[in-house]
Amino acid sequence: MAFIYQLTYMIFLRKKENVSLKQSIALFFLYFFLGVSVYIIDCYIYFYFAGYKVYAFFPWSSPPDVYYGFEAWEKFNRSYLKPYRIVIFTAVYTLAYLIKMRKKQKGGEEK
Repeated sequence: MAFIYQLTYMIFLRKKENVSLKQSIALFFLYFFLGVSVYIIDCYIYFYFAGYKVYAFFPWSSPPDVYYGFEAWEKFNRSYLKPYRIVIFTAVYTLAYLIKMRKKQKGGEEK
């Protein structure tokens, strides 16, 4: 639902708020990566308490190994996607966006 709203904002609603297309696209990616990062952090919390199961290539061949706590985080970080990199990228992207917007606001006040 948020995805549909953001597309609608990029196409129609940004004109009412006098937002450029570049800024609306940057906001789209910012919100997208923030949503993914929140989901990954939620996975970290879930795996810490409920456990992370590592299956064999054929899941029916043997019962899965279950890891809890920080050991589950370690196994999750070794997965194919490297989820901690996505969270770090999102933090850097958010910081860069906030710094750029702050500079733009200060530049607009001086004129």
